[in-house]
Amino acid sequence: MILKEFNYYLKKGTTLEEIQGSLIKKVNRWCDPFTGCVAHVFDTVLLKHWIVASDNVVGLYKLDKNILLFNDFQMIYERLDKIEEALPKDDVKEDIIDRLDKVEENLSSIQNELNDKKDELSHQEKLKEQLEQEIAELDKKIEEAKARGEGTTELERQKAEKERELATVTQNITNLINEITNLEQTINNLLGQKDSIEKELEEHKPKEIATKEYIDEIKVNLDSDIATKANQATTYTKTEVDTKVNAKANANATVNLTGNQTIAGNKTLSGTTTFNGAITSKGANTFSGNNTFNTGQVTFNNKAPICNVAPTRANHLATKDYVDKKAKAYIIETYNNTSTGSWYRVWSDKWCEQGGFAPNTTSRYDTVTLLKPYKGTNYCIYTSHMGGKNECWWPNDEQIMDVTTTSFKMNSQKNNTATCRNWKTCGYIA
Repeated sequence: MILKEFNYYLKKGTTLEEIQGSLIKKVNRWCDPFTGCVAHVFDTVLLKHWIVASDNVVGLYKLDKNILLFNDFQMIYERLDKIEEALPKDDVKEDIIDRLDKVEENLSSIQNELNDKKDELSHQEKLKEQLEQEIAELDKKIEEAKARGEGTTELERQKAEKERELATVTQNITNLINEITNLEQTINNLLGQKDSIEKELEEHKPKEIATKEYIDEIKVNLDSDIATKANQATTYTKTEVDTKVNAKANANATVNLTGNQTIAGNKTLSGTTTFNGAITSKGANTFSGNNTFNTGQVTFNNKAPICNVAPTRANHLATKDYVDKKAKAYIIETYNNTSTGSWYRVWSDKWCEQGGFAPNTTSRYDTVTLLKPYKGTNYCIYTSHMGGKNECWWPNDEQIMDVTTTSFKMNSQKNNTATCRNWKTCGYIA
């Protein structure tokens, strides 16, 4: 492997930890399959020397990290492989990288200048605030001196001097704001250039060089294939040979028997297909043939399965609608208050029966409030009396009035407490 090297000097106040990410990215850009890259990083303050190695150098020499002290890196030079001939340079790639490095250097320089300008702006704004406060205090002293009849010449001179300083500081602030705006615009332009160059670098396709071992392997395979065809009285055309070589050279164009791959496009499997592992399907699935689940549990976590076919056999799954239509109604709710005599029964088809005693008063047409409101007013109402064997009840006692979905009035007059009326209703509730 050829090793490219370049030097990098840390700026004052900058640590290697702060820029290690960008340095690693930079040395990786200088690499290709046959070239490694290292950066010699020097700290002139701490007097230290580091090596920042590219990822392919880290992998080749089994290093545990990209950044090492120089002394720890000496072993790499002892283990570097020598090659017989120098590989051709990719001049286009190097030109792109040079332009990208210049843009990044300009960005770094202008960003540092921008930070300095912002620090200076903050200082000038604090100075302006201090001068304004001092001028306000001098104004107060001048007013107080005038009130005492004292001279204010010296105070006026001090105030004028502070006002001149304030004017200078104000102008400095205006200039700094304009400079900061221009620097920020320049940074935005450079960032646009950087993105464009990085895209150009990403899209650049260098000439691929095959190793001798790879070519020898291809030759052996081709010789074998051509010999087989010759025995069958068949000759390979140039197109067939090119197709076979391209398919061999481009592993991404084939489906391998081992390893992980992502296969794009629509595929049709004509024969019986067996999957030994789990299958994860993120899209909709359509099955035209029969599907049999021999073992395991089928679980629907999100929504219940939908069936558009009515069951016809004993082992067919039944839909909720089918069960609701075929099954007989059953009681789903009951209530019984023995102290008041109120009660009700609600059936699964919304049929409701309820009843109770009329209010224990001697007035006529008391209101009975239903425990369960009905869907309409066409429900059935029954009344009767109980108790008082010597009591007389007349037909006009069985009067029902003002029927609503939630109540009705009934004649509940009694001539003593030994008698009472009870009621019962039935119908469909809402």
